Amino acid sequence: MQPTIPTHRPLRRLALAGALASLGLAGLGAGPVRGAPMEIGEPLYSYRLDELLSDGLSGSYQVAGPLVYQTGGALSVGDDLGLFTDGLIDREVFSNFGARPFSVLAKTLATLPAPLAGQPVGTLAVLSIAQSFRKDEADASLSFTITEATLIGLDSSPAGDEQRVDVFLAAGVKAYVQPGNNFYTFTALPALTGMGRANPGPGLCSPPCWSLDPDGLPLAVSVGGLDQGYVEVHLTAPFTRQVDLSDVPVGEEFTLIYTATAYAVDTAQVDTGGSARFKDPLDSDSGTYFEFAGLTPTDNPIGAPEPGGAALLLAGLGALLGAGRVRRRRWASRVGRR
Repeated sequence: MQPTIPTHRPLRRLALAGALASLGLAGLGAGPVRGAPMEIGEPLYSYRLDELLSDGLSGSYQVAGPLVYQTGGALSVGDDLGLFTDGLIDREVFSNFGARPFSVLAKTLATLPAPLAGQPVGTLAVLSIAQSFRKDEADASLSFTITEATLIGLDSSPAGDEQRVDVFLAAGVKAYVQPGNNFYTFTALPALTGMGRANPGPGLCSPPCWSLDPDGLPLAVSVGGLDQGYVEVHLTAPFTRQVDLSDVPVGEEFTLIYTATAYAVDTAQVDTGGSARFKDPLDSDSGTYFEFAGLTPTDNPIGAPEPGGAALLLAGLGALLGAGRVRRRRWASRVGRR
């Protein structure tokens, strides 16, 4: 059983935060300027690519793809087939050797009739990377940098019709000496939500067609606008966070798990669509990468990466949905089926 995603903004934020909190992922803030990417050893990867199908009631259920584990080497799954290509949905995970850099991508189906039961409405891509380190120096440092985050939406549906476009990205990081006892946690959940056009147009949407929640990341509209049917949102500068290693004794090993998720759903599909990615499609070195000093990468991460960063996220959302319906939801408030 897989739940649908609530899209009423306050409940969505509570659901996402609560679900990721169950993974030990919390906290947000700015960091130092961008440096240079570094290999982090031979991390243990896990990834899953899911398809989100219509239940025929402006909602969705999830068809989970196979869970894949890989140690070291290079990872690349999926192809970028262009923005809103007719009849195609697309999702991708990518990492170079040693996780330098890595990214996820999810796109919706577009320019098709409104979906019937069992037809695709979107995609979910999740990539988790686990790597262990030994702290060799008291002033050892470790950071991660997100070089690009992009949310794109195209929506001309009427406001309040429960036919929407929703795209979000999730970046979650946790670090621990022993699983279940995190000494560092971080979460970012930028989201772009299609509210639909309340006034018939032509002209700008009033109120705005889109709601943007950057959740602390330096995101800004670069093409179109929140008051227009089409909008592109990009990271305005690389975003870096330092992992606080002060609680790790010198000589001790610890494990870091980074989970990146991209989610895109379009329940209208008539000249509508959406895309979410941690990557610049024109820059092969973009995505997320690590830097470190005074540490030695080791071979045995304690605890596997959680492809279920997304699975547990969805489970947490399903628990919240039992509380009842919301007036401006864009999905039917019910649990779907796998």
